[in-house]
Amino acid sequence: MNRITCLALAILAFVFSSCSSEVDGTEAKKIVEQLLTDLKNEKYDALDTYYTSSSNQSEPLQAKMEKFIRLQDTTGPIESYEYVSEDKKYDEASGYNQLTLIYKVVCSRVVLKETFILVKDEGKTGIIFQNTENWPEEQSK
Repeated sequence: MNRITCLALAILAFVFSSCSSEVDGTEAKKIVEQLLTDLKNEKYDALDTYYTSSSNQSEPLQAKMEKFIRLQDTTGPIESYEYVSEDKKYDEASGYNQLTLIYKVVCSRVVLKETFILVKDEGKTGIIFQNTENWPEEQSK
């Protein structure tokens, strides 16, 4: 093979490995739990550090802060949180290995089910998706 072919193959291997590398569960839990701790303590200035660069581009820090403050106005302050489960999968549409973490978050007015999807983005693990909903009644018992 000539040098150009070898270089092209090396670049493709690098791109593929950076997009498809698996998310470490322990690292992902630390990220999510630090985010939940910051939210519990009403520390909003580091929110961008928990999300992927594409998430930060689509939702600036100020917008995230306002969203979480409005959420807390509705749910009441976070009292505690508990890891529930994780699920790893490869998403063919995005080309990412994803790790989905689910947490039970107890707030003063309601119990929430928080779902976080984390990926490796530019070599760094970050949250690419987050969903908040009421904790299902049948699971509360």
